[in-house]
Amino acid sequence: MTDTDYGRMTAPAELRFERVLPGPIETVWEFLVDSDKRGQWLASGPMELKKGGAVELRFQHRDLSPHKVTPPEPRARTCG
Repeated sequence: MTDTDYGRMTAPAELRFERVLPGPIETVWEFLVDSDKRGQWLASGPMELKKGGAVELRFQHRDLSPHKVTPPEPRARTCG
């Protein structure tokens, strides 16, 4: 896999994704900037709609699918 398959690093703390999405740009924009609509496919949360604005994403993966599955028990992590 190359970094252009899914996105690419443009700076040490910056990742850029480019996608072509079906539908009018107004609809796509709504689903990017509206917290409730974005929460239907990715993550909800507040977003300052300006360059460099703050973004808080709340991932609730259990709400993204109609299939309810019990997640596995967390496992202890070891460093070594």
